Amino acid sequence: MSASNSLERVLEDLAFIDDRLERLQYMMELGRDLDPLSEDEHCDANRVQGCMSNVWLVAEADPQDEARLRFRVDSDAEFIKGLAGLLLLIFNGHTPREILEIQIEPLIARLKLGEVVTSQRRNGLHGMIARIRGHAQAAWVAQRET
Repeated sequence: MSASNSLERVLEDLAFIDDRLERLQYMMELGRDLDPLSEDEHCDANRVQGCMSNVWLVAEADPQDEARLRFRVDSDAEFIKGLAGLLLLIFNGHTPREILEIQIEPLIARLKLGEVVTSQRRNGLHGMIARIRGHAQAAWVAQRET
């Protein structure tokens, strides 16, 4: 994902976009810079359940700081890749505990995602969030046991 994208920048940009179609376009652009997954990573073990589209999510230790998590996501739907890109801006680079403490609903409201995410796509969004939090929970437990 491009370093020019930051959560603060996205929040600022979306604050000025009132048109629903422009918001959709902006969201899709967030997904265009995602790091690709390998062919092997497009497997059932990485597939996010509950999504209308195919979505794969991989969690790993951040190479800069092993105590922090990094996620990579791919989807066969452009808009979902955009939502995934947004989630990466929110969750990447945090410790498992920080990820579990992030209050995502206020961010979703602030970004006005309800205006562009259909109820069917909302299931996929929440599926990705649940998968990220599941990885964070498992990592947090593992860290506490060591």
